[in-house]
Amino acid sequence: MDQDKNQHELSDVQEPLSPLAKLAIVIGCMIYICSPIDLLPDLIPVVGRIDDLGALAFMFSTLLSGTKKPE
Repeated sequence: MDQDKNQHELSDVQEPLSPLAKLAIVIGCMIYICSPIDLLPDLIPVVGRIDDLGALAFMFSTLLSGTKKPE
């Protein structure tokens, strides 16, 4: 019973992202991935793609966090 109450209170605190915020996240991640300026240079074969994958993972996790799971 307490767990349901706590979950309900937590869902009241978290607000879903606005469509404009979602668009800004997508555009920002795409610019970062296409930009030649990276945290880890793309010239290093495998390591250079890690920050790009991290940006994609952040984008997808942020966008999918507001969706409900199908029942």
